[in-house]
Amino acid sequence: MTSNSMQPLISMQPLIASKDTVLVTKWFRITSLRTGDLVLVQIPTPAGQVLTVRQIEQQPETPKGFFYLRSVSTNGIDSRQFGALQASNIQGRVVWIIKAD
Repeated sequence: MTSNSMQPLISMQPLIASKDTVLVTKWFRITSLRTGDLVLVQIPTPAGQVLTVRQIEQQPETPKGFFYLRSVSTNGIDSRQFGALQASNIQGRVVWIIKAD
């Protein structure tokens, strides 16, 4: 999957640029996800659900079965606005980012 087919990843720059290719696996165990992992997730926005990439961040008050997600830059919508998301919102785990030339 390329970043062009998802929500623009401005909020994930410089980690993921607009022409980079993001490889995602749909086959993973929720219990294997750790702080720092990148995931493909559906997040709530005022315009509806958006499919994008976010980074898992550890928060001590996050309930079991929920994840606190952050954008890399400060301009992205993440758990600071909508709180922890249920694991069912996670659509895949990023396994590789292929940088564009």
